[in-house]
Amino acid sequence: MPDHDEDNRPSTDSPAVLDQDADVSELVANAGRSTLSADDRVLPPHPGTDVPCEYQVARLEPGTFWMGSPEDETGRDDDETRHEVTLTRPFEIGRTPVTQLWATVMGNNPSDKKGEDHPVENVSWYDVLRFCNRLSELQGFEPAYRFGETVCDGYMIERTPVTWVQSAGGYRLPTEAEWEYAARAGEDHRYAGSDCLPLVAWAALDWRIHHQPVGHKAPNAWGLYNMSGNVCEWVWDTHDSYPSGPVTDPTGAPVVDTIVHRGGCWGDPDDHVRVASRQSAIPARKKYYLGFRVARTVGAEADSTEEA
Repeated sequence: MPDHDEDNRPSTDSPAVLDQDADVSELVANAGRSTLSADDRVLPPHPGTDVPCEYQVARLEPGTFWMGSPEDETGRDDDETRHEVTLTRPFEIGRTPVTQLWATVMGNNPSDKKGEDHPVENVSWYDVLRFCNRLSELQGFEPAYRFGETVCDGYMIERTPVTWVQSAGGYRLPTEAEWEYAARAGEDHRYAGSDCLPLVAWAALDWRIHHQPVGHKAPNAWGLYNMSGNVCEWVWDTHDSYPSGPVTDPTGAPVVDTIVHRGGCWGDPDDHVRVASRQSAIPARKKYYLGFRVARTVGAEADSTEEA
């Protein structure tokens, strides 16, 4: 399985001029306008502040879909075994990757490229889980994650055990299955929302361009933006092989090794921004192409926890 390793990523120090595919320039121009809906839930201001979150989430209902890719899909990797997945609980998921909501919640901005509407990046999986807990506390929800004693390996890389409290109603990362369910949006496109890459994704671009403001490009059928391209998105799951048969509410392997991230980023080739593409990194990895979007279980009632 491909891994976004820092040695595979060029420097973004030199500026570059963004150029779009001339064959779809009109489609891209129309898709490039931000059209975020005002109909979905917007997180309210944090208690004790007058700064609204300005972050929209969409509610998705339970359903069944085909996860992975058919064997004849161009660019397919061996870890994309197609299988049927059923999700039994409704959940909310961000319409875009998280942007400056991070700075409002955490009081800092770790991003390599900063900008009001740009996705936050350069955050580890552990950072993101702590962000989710902090956001939950600010919004009055039970935090979804419990951290064990901080542990570092022999290279001083964090390997802290984390438990997902599935009965909690707090913010969290989507599972890999939830992410793909949301990205596919009841359709079967190569990319999230279309088979036309420039219409829906900042991808296959010069690395020096860097990520772009969220909420641009066309959304998928469920109104979610940038699920292909722009920045890669952490999910909850440890990487593992897919099953060959049907599964219900999968949450990945129970032991942290490498964590899956999805969607690809602006400099990735088109194969890596396919809806089915899976990539991974160690959970402590912080890079300029790694961001996320939040999720939250609606009416969470479960009798188990998931450890990582």
